[in-house]
Amino acid sequence: VGLILKAIEADGGGRFLVDGFPRNANNLSGWHAVASASLNVGGVLQYDCPEEVMEARLIERGKTSGRVDDNVESIRKRFAVFERETMPVLQYYEYLGLVHKVDGTRPVDEVWVDTQAAVEALSELGRCAEALALLQTMRERDELPSRTTLETVLRALGGEGVDSGAWRPALSL
Repeated sequence: VGLILKAIEADGGGRFLVDGFPRNANNLSGWHAVASASLNVGGVLQYDCPEEVMEARLIERGKTSGRVDDNVESIRKRFAVFERETMPVLQYYEYLGLVHKVDGTRPVDEVWVDTQAAVEALSELGRCAEALALLQTMRERDELPSRTTLETVLRALGGEGVDSGAWRPALSL
């Protein structure tokens, strides 16, 4: 977890994509203990693909990858570990409504388009959450937002701007 936090900090502390983490309950627990106060998980991408399809792809990859673990026995062990250790973590994030599923059986270009759309949707949600958190903090401090702050929040929420009058319902905290 510490290495991930250092990488996020080194990158400026903004949005960050972490591949394959947390893999198990211990990783998740460590994340909550170390990072949950300062970072929020915006979403989880899950690539849905039957084991038979993944196995065939990995066997094909093994022909040129040079990886010794791209064989049927190792692949099936990895699938079992995923089911036993990672699926409960995925179910936790599903319960929180953070999982975005992508059909991984299709051609790479199509999967990439869906991945980009999912990441963009997560970015939009992140901007909205940040904007609402800013307003909530200001409310707790009894501060009135400036015109610039309102414009920023409204744009994050997809609004038209302060002068349009569309902001009034959006700001009912």
